[in-house]
Amino acid sequence: SIEVLGRLKRGGAVINSGEYELSKQLNSVEVLQKLMSGETFKRRVTVKEGVSMWTIAPLLEDAGLASRADFEQSLIDQQKLQQLGVQANNFEGYLFPETYFFSKPITSTQVIERMIKEFDKNWTDRFAQKARALQLTRHEVVTLASIIEKETGVAAEQSIVSSVIHNRLKLGMKLQMDPTVIYGIPNFNGNLTKADLERPSPYNTYLNYGLPPGPIGNPGKGAIEAALFPATTQFVYFVADGSGGHFFSATLAEHNEAVKRFQLGQ
Repeated sequence: SIEVLGRLKRGGAVINSGEYELSKQLNSVEVLQKLMSGETFKRRVTVKEGVSMWTIAPLLEDAGLASRADFEQSLIDQQKLQQLGVQANNFEGYLFPETYFFSKPITSTQVIERMIKEFDKNWTDRFAQKARALQLTRHEVVTLASIIEKETGVAAEQSIVSSVIHNRLKLGMKLQMDPTVIYGIPNFNGNLTKADLERPSPYNTYLNYGLPPGPIGNPGKGAIEAALFPATTQFVYFVADGSGGHFFSATLAEHNEAVKRFQLGQ
């Protein structure tokens, strides 16, 4: 047996705990060697830029790592938030987008700790210094970055979208960003209506001034950099140009013309 073989090893076999992938073709000695190697089976989980923390729960459940309910409970663990230095009511925005490889046994809290560690690694001293220069908290930067991530899928546009947000904040304009409104709608059905834009919510930037109370997703490093280092522009408006990008405007008149051209086909 494996136990007997282990005892035959000088000093005793060290069996590393974890999940292992074994085949029927392996003999007892090979199984023992596998367990002693520490080469545990890795389960892959890819967290994409911009996704909400709530969409990560089913990914972990599908990977067989943690139950959805358990992970969702861990997302609002106030003691763990404090321990990990996240000054917020949940971990939204700080679960860094990356492809992770986890091995069982693992807890929801350990998964979160790994993602926060990745965030902390990417929140560089350069980022922290720039945030202080802009008089923005880390939470405000991550919130801003999460909006940028949602507003454009074009990396080259991120710093320009950032400039629009910064310009609007400086001018005292409402941000009027659809993704923030959507985040505040429970079980959003994919159709944003005029009634939605008029419904009170902490995340409704059509009604409220300033940034929403927290991130609306988990931004990648590019969006965080764009939030801290916006392009220098006079733009305060933008509209989708139909090709995946946006047309930016500095005045309402220009913006209205762009809306006619790109959205109404006039």
